[in-house]
Amino acid sequence: MAARPGSGAGYGGMRPGTGQRLGTGMRTGTGRMGTAARLGTGQQPANFGGVGLNTAVAVADRPVTRQGMGGMRVKTAGPGRQVQDVSFFHGLLRKRVADLVAELGRMRTEMGERSKNKATQQTLSRRYEDLIGEVRGLEGTLADYNLAQDKARAGVDPVEIAAFGASLRRRNADESRAIDRIFLDRQDIERGVERLEAQTQEVRAAERARLDTLPAGQRAEFAALLERNEASSKKVDAARAELAKLNARISEHEAALQEDVYREECALLERKLELTNAAVEEAEAELAAGGSPDDSRARLLAKVRTDNERTKALTAALAEHTDERNRLTRLAAELDRDIAERERGGGQEAKYDELFRRDEEMTQFIDRYPEMRSKEEAEQARARETIVALLEHISGGLAREHSMPSQAEHKELSEELQDKEQELAASRYTEEHLQAELARRRGEFEKVTRIDSDVTAETSTLQERIRVMRAEMEVFEDVDRVRTAAEKTMAELEARRNAYKRRRDGARQQLRAMATEYQRKQSMLDSHEVEASLRRLEDKLRSKEAQVQAAKEFVAVKGRHTEFRNLRRRALELTEELNDRIKELASRVDDLVLLEIAAVVLVN
Repeated sequence: MAARPGSGAGYGGMRPGTGQRLGTGMRTGTGRMGTAARLGTGQQPANFGGVGLNTAVAVADRPVTRQGMGGMRVKTAGPGRQVQDVSFFHGLLRKRVADLVAELGRMRTEMGERSKNKATQQTLSRRYEDLIGEVRGLEGTLADYNLAQDKARAGVDPVEIAAFGASLRRRNADESRAIDRIFLDRQDIERGVERLEAQTQEVRAAERARLDTLPAGQRAEFAALLERNEASSKKVDAARAELAKLNARISEHEAALQEDVYREECALLERKLELTNAAVEEAEAELAAGGSPDDSRARLLAKVRTDNERTKALTAALAEHTDERNRLTRLAAELDRDIAERERGGGQEAKYDELFRRDEEMTQFIDRYPEMRSKEEAEQARARETIVALLEHISGGLAREHSMPSQAEHKELSEELQDKEQELAASRYTEEHLQAELARRRGEFEKVTRIDSDVTAETSTLQERIRVMRAEMEVFEDVDRVRTAAEKTMAELEARRNAYKRRRDGARQQLRAMATEYQRKQSMLDSHEVEASLRRLEDKLRSKEAQVQAAKEFVAVKGRHTEFRNLRRRALELTEELNDRIKELASRVDDLVLLEIAAVVLVN
């Protein structure tokens, strides 16, 4: 661009490049001196080198590259920028265009990655929904398999299972019909209540009409009777509410007493205290009776035998009563089942229910049997220990009271006790040492056994390796044949490697071409309007799928909320409530009739 003719070239002269042309106004081709060639003020020589060469440029202070296209506010004392041609701004624009192109490329890359991630997310979401549905179906199938396995473990025939399922379906249908009947009955009752209320309103209107015909004194008396009746009704309602509160408080206190963990313990301690007091009283009575130690020992032994016999008798009686109670309980349960079967009219499903219930009871009993047994054994052992401790304490007290040893005997017994304790400690130490030695010997025996098996396995492995090596030695004896085979193998491998290299290079070329074509197709696809419409359709489809899933969850929640057992229970409660209201209305109607009769009597 520096060689083109400038607009300021005079008389056929060429314009010099930026920073190298002559001073301002110094045109060539004339015979006279330019106006700028005269001596400056102060007799200074003219500047023929241009301002670009005479200006000190600091790269770090360039305002365009450091402060953007707007630059920064220059200093007023400096010369400022003195050369601003087109090439400078072209360079700036090229740099900015390159930056924009790079930024656009980065944004396109990010958009491509986001599109890929979005497509992957959609695929994974659909896969997740499919897997969730499959898991739910498999959970239902697993529940069916578990039920079938339980039935098979119980030895139930598949035909019976099918019959049981059919009976359940019939029962559900019967219960549905019963619920429908209850609903219809409720509607009939509501209509009847409405009719009764209408009749009540008519009766009240007739009463008001009759009251209007009565004298003022009788109307006042009737109004007083009505007020007394309303006050009595309010008192009765308040008393009923108070009674209900008291019953609720009684139930709460009874439940709290039943749940109190210290109640049984307190009763047990009281029983123990009573037994201890009785034993103390008996011991005091025996002490008051006096006698020799032999007589006391004889009385104690007689008492122990008596207590043992009494305990055995009580245990036998308790066992008999327990058996009788269990027998009566089973008999009552069988009678209840027979009554229920007769009320239902029998049927195969009742037998299936009974078998299933007995199986559950047996399973629960088997599961709780170890705990129940351990609990009963612990209670019996605790009772025995208590009895034995009390008897030992009583006998020891009696023996110590009548036969206290002397100091010499006590010292001799103490020394004998110390000797026995030392012998016991030595015996325990010997036993522990022997147990440790036995454990060590057993460990050594196990190690020897394992070593024997390991040696056998190692021997078989070595024999197999020897056989393989001998076979290889027979092959390796012919060195020429081995070398020929190795060279042949190397040649085949080299040929395969060259072929694979050619295939690799061809595949790379094809991959480049395909990648270029793919990028072109991808750019066309991104810019095509069908792609945008497909994306909108995918978003719409995703929103519809979310709505469908929400609807499914709503249906499932409503299905759980409309479970027929709760509806049946609520219907029964409403029926009872309506019956109570009908009874209350009937009682009120009776009261109104009585009042009407009283009013008629008063009128007459």
